[in-house]
Amino acid sequence: MASAGTQNINDTNHEDFSDVMKIVEPEKTPWFSSLRKGKKPTNVYHEWPLDSLADVRVQSVAEGHDPAEFLNKGVNRQRIGNFVTIMEEGWHVTDLQMLSNPAGVDDMAADGKAKAMSEWKRNCAARFGGDYELKEGTAGTNYESRGLGNWISNSAQSLRPVPSAYRTPAPSINTTATGSLAEADVNDVLTSVFQQGGNRVTGSVYANVNWKVGLSRFARQTTANLNYRINEDASTNKITRNVTVYEGDFGTVNVVPDLFIGYGGTDASRLARAYYSDSELVELNWMEALYHIQGLNPGGGPRGTWKGTCTLSVLNPLGFAKWAATS
Repeated sequence: MASAGTQNINDTNHEDFSDVMKIVEPEKTPWFSSLRKGKKPTNVYHEWPLDSLADVRVQSVAEGHDPAEFLNKGVNRQRIGNFVTIMEEGWHVTDLQMLSNPAGVDDMAADGKAKAMSEWKRNCAARFGGDYELKEGTAGTNYESRGLGNWISNSAQSLRPVPSAYRTPAPSINTTATGSLAEADVNDVLTSVFQQGGNRVTGSVYANVNWKVGLSRFARQTTANLNYRINEDASTNKITRNVTVYEGDFGTVNVVPDLFIGYGGTDASRLARAYYSDSELVELNWMEALYHIQGLNPGGGPRGTWKGTCTLSVLNPLGFAKWAATS
């Protein structure tokens, strides 16, 4: 006769299956979440004006001089724009799954709906923070918005390019590999941004993983970098190797890690991407705010779609910068 024991009752014990489920996926979209709401587009191509001041003139005039030169101060005005993009993310739970008792989820339909909304936001962040070019929709094809990576360019875009006088200057774009990133690669770019507007740089640098790590190397003493030394109290049992604020000659910027910038190229180029972004010069324009469409359930289970129509307005590309290494 077999002796008593849990191991010899022919697997008839109930399984011990926890009712807790955790998702480990990046959800935070710092740059996209920082965008202010702009004017609602009234057409599929949303436009805005650009202008600049004339070159400095230092000529003086004699006493009693009668003005004879009257200049057109609107001569530098230009217009640029972006197409709207329709973004959607659907969800579906089958009829049989709705009758089941899954672990970690009280309501499969509510869970699917909430998850699809989070995914919609990530998709938009990657779209507008990436290297995507605008595209004019035709019958059966979609409109597409230009992403920030292609707005920050010193060369003409392929379709409806930014006028040459308002393109991001070449010194505001750096392509140094993140493994070789040096202080000059950061400070020189921010200096170029300062030269465009004349105000101290006070925006934020949104940085993907490898660029952020490259910046933090500034605080480490190596044979290649002897300019920075840190003395820390050993009694704190803490080693600090994190750069969250960079103060250069012409401004101080917050450095914000962001996994959803730089999409559209290789994984290596995405992880090496960083932007200097001024919140006063960029906005998100909603033609139709995000909303949920509850789908008809013909018997196969509940379903729905999150949908929104918007575009990105980079009000003046002169005030932006990017680090766009390939690795």
